[in-house]
Amino acid sequence: MTSATSSGASAVPGGPNPSAAEVSDEDVHAQSAAGRLFDLRWLIAAMSGVYGVVLIITGLFDNQVEIKEAAGVRINSGPASACW
Repeated sequence: MTSATSSGASAVPGGPNPSAAEVSDEDVHAQSAAGRLFDLRWLIAAMSGVYGVVLIITGLFDNQVEIKEAAGVRINSGPASACW
């Protein structure tokens, strides 16, 4: 066996572990762009922000009956501030 195959590096171009010489800058850029596009952290953060805005808007228009039902607390304002 050669040292390349015993160390776990793939001898097939484009295999699971290509060497640095086989990976072009365009491939790295395409992989990182795809990684950023499908990054779930951005989606979760955006959804949390939208939910916070919705809670702020509903909290601004709470009437006295809704506030009284919530034991005198503006119940939408607390979670809205946590989303930001």
